[in-house]
Amino acid sequence: MQFVTKSLKYFILLLIINFSCINAKEDDKKSEISDSLKFKVSEMKGFDIPYKLDDADEKYKLPDDLDEISGIQYIKENVIACVQDEKGKIYYYDLKEDEITEKYDFADDGDYEDLEIIGDVAYVIRSDGRLYRIENFPSENMDVKHRDLPLKSKNNVEGLCFDPSTNSLLLACKDEAGIDVNLKKQRAVYSFEIDKTDFNSKPRFLIDIDVLRKITDKKKTSFQPSGIAIHPITKHIYMIATAGKLMVVLSPKGEILGVEELDKDELKQPEGITFDPQGNMYISNEARGGKGNIMLFNYQKNE
Repeated sequence: MQFVTKSLKYFILLLIINFSCINAKEDDKKSEISDSLKFKVSEMKGFDIPYKLDDADEKYKLPDDLDEISGIQYIKENVIACVQDEKGKIYYYDLKEDEITEKYDFADDGDYEDLEIIGDVAYVIRSDGRLYRIENFPSENMDVKHRDLPLKSKNNVEGLCFDPSTNSLLLACKDEAGIDVNLKKQRAVYSFEIDKTDFNSKPRFLIDIDVLRKITDKKKTSFQPSGIAIHPITKHIYMIATAGKLMVVLSPKGEILGVEELDKDELKQPEGITFDPQGNMYISNEARGGKGNIMLFNYQKNE
């Protein structure tokens, strides 16, 4: 009986040591990520978001097929590529003609959140981290491949854009920031290097919710990104959120440059964001009981 008691005590001691080591490793990971990103918080001196977010210059109502519009990309004058979060299709919508001009099937039904088209290759991200690469796009000979990234449903990937400065895709997570570590009160943007097809498991950027609360001076401020895009002129990174109704603008280094609350009446459910070459901004809204739409905000260039 004495031997059993000593063995049990020894076993419990080993468990305590093991759990302590696991927690220490997790704390080390948190510290490493946090320390590497501490310098990326700006004082936002002299920066104004160059758009009148409470007064769109144009509003385009969308057909029923795009009620669940989730991601957009500017293609050419009057043409926007779209995905919606139920069908595995890429739609071309003509703003002037007010109609869908093309549909391209690439996968079965699923929760597709955003897209990026680079030359003749299209990328689409699913919320659970599955990244689709569609070669020979658009054509009748499209070659569709996919890869499951370490990001999962708990991260809820909703934003995707191309960063030409690093030839990589940026992926914005709506919910949990960490992959194998719990990063509380943070929102993460990860990167995927296109040439090497290499996903970096360390966030490119982390946005601290407490910092946003300090900036907005509201204790209950939340931010769950639903879209991300890079401004073609300034190279600033624009992120929008339906949950939290915020636009956050980052420098290429990840510094917070600007934060602005979105008008709940004007932008009821903003999900997608893109720019044309002149810097004009387009934001898509899901239907939410009405009609889905795309709103145009002209670039208010600072003289």
